Amino acid sequence: MVVGVPYPRVSTRRLWYAPLGEQKDDYIRFLKDELLPFLSERYHLLGSAEGRLLLGDSLSASLTLMACIQEPDTFQRAVMFSPYVDDTLLSLVANSDDLHRFTVYHTLGNKENEVKATDGRILDFVTMNEQLHAALDGTLKHYQYKVIEAGNHTWFTWAPELPHALDYHWS
Repeated sequence: MVVGVPYPRVSTRRLWYAPLGEQKDDYIRFLKDELLPFLSERYHLLGSAEGRLLLGDSLSASLTLMACIQEPDTFQRAVMFSPYVDDTLLSLVANSDDLHRFTVYHTLGNKENEVKATDGRILDFVTMNEQLHAALDGTLKHYQYKVIEAGNHTWFTWAPELPHALDYHWS
């Protein structure tokens, strides 16, 4: 089963998904304490964290990893398409005792070194993802890291990776 959770407006993404997002913890609680019980009442779901996969791009990719770290008994699988990485996220990774429990598929495009963020800043996603890769490599249960040739910070880069990411987790 695939469940998508839309956001009401672009500005909400930063509040819900960013490592310093003011409502990030509330959003993770929503996933765990509201969305999962709602779905479990209506559908037969696997009960283990191993049976759940969080997938996100950019800021929501950051959230997938943070949700695993914050709720490792609920979430242990993530697909991250070009996550936004800052010192807060790197600190969460460095201080986690549960990384060995996670399976993560992590990609980015090699042309993501000058990405205009919704707040107008120009961000280097290549460098930030290389830092995250260095922090995660060798610490996770399973980890796939892929740099996409000629890839930029758009769904057109990430969409062709979706079948590979799902195969990685479920094959």
